[in-house]
Amino acid sequence: MTHDTPPPAGKTATPGPVGRQQLQALSLLAEDLYDGLDRLREQYGPSFRVGMGRAQVLWLSSPSSAEALLARPPADLTMRKAYSFLEPVGGRGALIATDGAPHGTRRSDLTRRFYGSDGSVWMESLHERFPAWLDQHAQLQVVPSFLDAVRPLLLDVVLDTMVGRSSLAEDRTWKQQVMALMEHSTRSLTEQFIRVPLPGSSWASFLATRREVDRALNAAIDERLAQGTPDDGTFDVLDLVVSMAENGRYPAGGARRAIRDEIMGLISAGFETTASASTWALAYTQSEPVWGSELKRRLQDLSAKEVLTDPWVDAFLNEVLRLRPPAPVMLRRATRRTQIDGHTVPKGSLVAFTVWLLHRDGDLHADAATFNPERFLDTKPERWSFLPFGYGERYCIGGPMARTLIKGLLHQLYQQADVSGVPGSMKPAGLSLRPVQNVQVMLNAR
Repeated sequence: MTHDTPPPAGKTATPGPVGRQQLQALSLLAEDLYDGLDRLREQYGPSFRVGMGRAQVLWLSSPSSAEALLARPPADLTMRKAYSFLEPVGGRGALIATDGAPHGTRRSDLTRRFYGSDGSVWMESLHERFPAWLDQHAQLQVVPSFLDAVRPLLLDVVLDTMVGRSSLAEDRTWKQQVMALMEHSTRSLTEQFIRVPLPGSSWASFLATRREVDRALNAAIDERLAQGTPDDGTFDVLDLVVSMAENGRYPAGGARRAIRDEIMGLISAGFETTASASTWALAYTQSEPVWGSELKRRLQDLSAKEVLTDPWVDAFLNEVLRLRPPAPVMLRRATRRTQIDGHTVPKGSLVAFTVWLLHRDGDLHADAATFNPERFLDTKPERWSFLPFGYGERYCIGGPMARTLIKGLLHQLYQQADVSGVPGSMKPAGLSLRPVQNVQVMLNAR
């Protein structure tokens, strides 16, 4: 029988609400997560706790906490079960749910498909699919929701790379089912945790859709396992993951399930957040008269290759990612009583490093509430002040892909169409930071 060890000396007394203030704080966070976090930080500072015992969350947002969590991650803080709300889609075997050596080994194998020269794969797919997408949406008088419009396009691009050698890449029914499956992660956390499959319920519908998605994907996996890796050098991520399974990267006896979880985890982790970030990039381009006009001018003058390395375009995107980070909260769960950055963490409780608050810290970012891309031109941000995709071994594996696709999408859009419309609201919601209000635009193909 094991017992929790006491935390090291020098722990910090972490502030937070007590008594009835606990209910008020929880109500604030439930009603509007990001406004609630802003208000609690203003009241308690960059570190505060909400809840009690194992049912508490330690909210952190200082550079020192970022360094403690990401550069020197405590072994007692795990990803497992911290992201349990993602399990219905990605499964328990997804990369985001692994820790330690298994995570590092699998991450190393997958990285070659998401970094370096393979970035061209994403752009080639985007350039191939964009004209048909534009023709379709330019016929509409108004695109009522840019996010809803761009999600199928980005899913097509992602699936081209994930399962491009499979018929699934062109199976419209399967893609619609995958899209419906992804909607689960956009619901409120309360809805996501109500998992009672009553007839006609959203959870029962989700389970039925997942069965259909898995049936088709498992058939593709079985086919690849039987065929092996192609000899001609053409392969997709499914080929890569199958070869990883053959090389013992996953637990023995469950190769198909492990491959399924890896593929669905990668799709769900990269697709939805990239769609949201692309929508915010367009929203800021349309709503910021000075900076938006300058970005449009540059996008029209630059080539498809130049746009990927242009310092000003990069600065604009960095400012979008500062105010609307794709990973606004990074979660860990304590496997035993431990400590981080001087704060005691009870066993079973959550640590939530809040990039949303870090990026709005006026001590780190001058005039933090103002959209100003020049802050990324004049000086390079301090290492622990700008973390849109995390850091180190937990840096988002799809971060380079997301940057490439967002720049490529904006470049294609503003070179080939006249875009009009200004967002009515810039409020975000959910862990994928979707706009609360639809971003409506009008597209006229040139």
